[in-house]
Amino acid sequence: MRVEISKLYVDAADALLVPRGFVRRARSQEWSKHSEVDRIWVHLNFGRGLINPSFGVEYSDLKKRWPNLPGGVYGTLKTLAGCFKAPTLTR
Repeated sequence: MRVEISKLYVDAADALLVPRGFVRRARSQEWSKHSEVDRIWVHLNFGRGLINPSFGVEYSDLKKRWPNLPGGVYGTLKTLAGCFKAPTLTR
């Protein structure tokens, strides 16, 4: 996707997420919001002709409590496309 087009989407996401307390670093496509116990994030993944947003959470309180837990997972993520079942076409 061309830079000038992706910038329109990034600006639109800024307008939606920044008033809700999310922060984006310059030239980044990721917004995050921190609290004492977690970090919530949203990321725009740009393809040639599509945008697939992903979002997730990192539980910093768990990571602090068990930093060396073998196989420990301290967060989760999901793509927006993975949240919906594609409709099946019937004849």
